[in-house]
Amino acid sequence: MEYYTALIENQESWEFAGIYADEARSGTKLQRRDDFLRMMKDCEDGKIDMIITKSLTRFARNTVDSIEAIRRLKLLGIGRHCYCHRRD
Repeated sequence: MEYYTALIENQESWEFAGIYADEARSGTKLQRRDDFLRMMKDCEDGKIDMIITKSLTRFARNTVDSIEAIRRLKLLGIGRHCYCHRRD
């Protein structure tokens, strides 16, 4: 998470909204992903305008949930960016 925090903090026009990570939770059941649901609520409340994720598979591991969430975010005008970095 350090990589992504630094990535965000190094962009002058970006404001860090926080980390939403459902650690040690299965991504297959959206109802059990408290931080994911909190992130979606914060998007709806206008607190977030861009989501940065390691990969789309880390965003939502269930294809149907992922498609529904992306459609919802698109309606809200929320951008999504996937950044992959290589560990040495």
